[in-house]
Amino acid sequence: MQRRIGLVMALSLATGACSTLGMGSSASQDGPPLVNGYYIEPGDRCGESCPTFGKWKATGAADVYADAAPDADVIAHVTAGDTVTTAPGQTVVRPLRGVVQKPGGGLNAGDIVYQLLDDGEGFSFDVWRNGDVLNVQAEGDSAPGITWDDRHEEGPLSLWWVRVELANGTKGWLRNPTDFDGMGPLS
Repeated sequence: MQRRIGLVMALSLATGACSTLGMGSSASQDGPPLVNGYYIEPGDRCGESCPTFGKWKATGAADVYADAAPDADVIAHVTAGDTVTTAPGQTVVRPLRGVVQKPGGGLNAGDIVYQLLDDGEGFSFDVWRNGDVLNVQAEGDSAPGITWDDRHEEGPLSLWWVRVELANGTKGWLRNPTDFDGMGPLS
């Protein structure tokens, strides 16, 4: 009996030592926090170019998904002429890892960074570094030089999810919606 207790205590001490030494640490320390392999962009970053939410009228077909996840099931379909009610959702990004070769934009040579979203114009983009999100120039004297890892993507780099309610009360998510009147600046 004492051997079992001694063995249990030894295993407990070994497990505690491993966690103290950082073994088994979470992957979120190595890169941005991910949900289903994607980084969830906080808040609305689009300013004046943000869509107008509320009533949208479909000008084409769209699928409605159960969840805002790349592998979510399609639970309904929207067809041209259908009116839906929308609310802000979220943008999710599959980060791309890179190593800074030339300093710039607050980044130092050797920094490990993860590319998030760009500004939509190609002038700048966001990178995650050690828990901070920095916006850096894409070109010019102040732009960092970054060597990006090969992109072995299992899906798109980013997805925009919009919350939706259909006329029959079905609630779900639209993925990268485009074929709707009433989207405001994006229409």
